[in-house]
Amino acid sequence: MKLVKYFLQKKSVTVLLLILVLGGGLFSYIKMGKLEDAPFTIKQALVMTPYPGASPSEVQSQVTDVLEESIQSLGELYYLKTENRAGLSKITVYVKKEIRADEMQQLWDKLRRKVNDVQSKLPAGAGPSVVNDDFGDVLGVFYGLTGEGYSYRELENQAKLIKNVLLRVKDVAKVEIYGVQSPTIDVILNPSVMARSGITTTDISRAFDAQNRVVDAGGIDAGVNRIRIESTGNFYSLDDIRNMTIVSRTGEHLDILFLDIQLTDGNSFLFIEQAHPESMIVFTTAYDEYAVRAFSVNSIDYLLKPIHEDRLMQTIQRFEGLTKNYIHDFNQESRMLEILQQLSAAQETSVSVQKKYRTRFLISSGEKLFTLQVSDIAYFYSENKLTFAVTHKNHEYLIDLALDRLSEQLDPDHFFRTNRQTLVCIDAIQRIESYFLGKAIVHVQPPFKDKIMISKDKMASFRMWLNY
Repeated sequence: MKLVKYFLQKKSVTVLLLILVLGGGLFSYIKMGKLEDAPFTIKQALVMTPYPGASPSEVQSQVTDVLEESIQSLGELYYLKTENRAGLSKITVYVKKEIRADEMQQLWDKLRRKVNDVQSKLPAGAGPSVVNDDFGDVLGVFYGLTGEGYSYRELENQAKLIKNVLLRVKDVAKVEIYGVQSPTIDVILNPSVMARSGITTTDISRAFDAQNRVVDAGGIDAGVNRIRIESTGNFYSLDDIRNMTIVSRTGEHLDILFLDIQLTDGNSFLFIEQAHPESMIVFTTAYDEYAVRAFSVNSIDYLLKPIHEDRLMQTIQRFEGLTKNYIHDFNQESRMLEILQQLSAAQETSVSVQKKYRTRFLISSGEKLFTLQVSDIAYFYSENKLTFAVTHKNHEYLIDLALDRLSEQLDPDHFFRTNRQTLVCIDAIQRIESYFLGKAIVHVQPPFKDKIMISKDKMASFRMWLNY
């Protein structure tokens, strides 16, 4: 009470004290650090390692246990949580709570070194391991996208364009699109076609089930290395579904089979070797260099794209002429084999001249001209719309032809188009290494300045080329 009475009597002192308190508070407020989204520290990281085709037990014993042993040597480690799925190892790393925020980045770098040190101990076909420590994102804002008169797919494409623009804005770390619907495809069956071909709905269902199944396809030995082969069977376009081959399970075979040379999972010769179709075969392709080889597998014709109606009718008439004497027992193996043998002999006789492939190039060097033999070339590569040839002696020459034209002019038994950039001679290949997601890296001599990558889609045809 005495203190209150004092301040009531000493008004000047009270006002002065009040001013000092307010001034100190205002000064403290101005100097106080302020952030709209204050940072907070997440003290956990995720180590993901793919191992396609492996079972959960194989993932644990061959991948997770190896990584776990290395990570446990971290002194800042609190505990580990592991999860083993088919084809995937997942390790969650928790660090001690007393670790300061400014020490976290250095700690995650240390974790990455621990993980990288044991990558060589992982089995072929596994990895590389990915360390994700980005769990501190702050959610900004949600936007809804609508448009009268626009289809859902058009709205989705517009959302992707907006996302790309927002990612270029300063301080925008991540943009996610929610509500994306997976496209569906309706398969409409033609009963009359099914009746003529002997195909049932069960056959179609089995074909789709087999195509979409992920299986472990094993591997192939390439010198001292082993390439792991992954078979996913995924559909990537409507053409993949349109070109899918469906065979009756009742034992009957299609009368005639139209095949392209280049398929999504290899070339058709690989399919013929595996499936052994009893049907007569007509090749439809844009490449003429496979004609001689095509007739060696009992084909009745070889159609070059674009296919004209008159040319197709000639093929059908040829087929009808070959089968009219055996129309009553066409599906019997003995009769079909007889037809195919006769046809093969006739076609091999008619194709008397084998295609000639390029053997040399005319090279201009200053004011001089000389010939470069194809047998001296290790590989071709394209750079800045120019094509170069590299010899076995590591000499480089400019070639006035694109790789697409070279692929048509060179012997396919000796040269393979590994990717868009390179065309490699089989004699130049030193070793082949497996790579992530079913890919492979080809090492050549003399060495190429970049990685020569074989895509998953080309692995089947590349394997067949090496073994042919």
